Amino acid sequence: MTKILIAEDDKEINRLLSEFLKNQGYEVISVFNGLEANSIIYGL
Repeated sequence: MTKILIAEDDKEINRLLSEFLKNQGYEVISVFNGLEANSIIYGL
């Protein structure tokens, strides 16, 4: 399964994107800023 990382600070947009992509069969990881995204990507 393909994983997608969403980094979006607007909670409603983040939720809508996550829901849409999950319904399309993707595994979704959602964060709300770039620092969180870097932590996920680089394991910081």
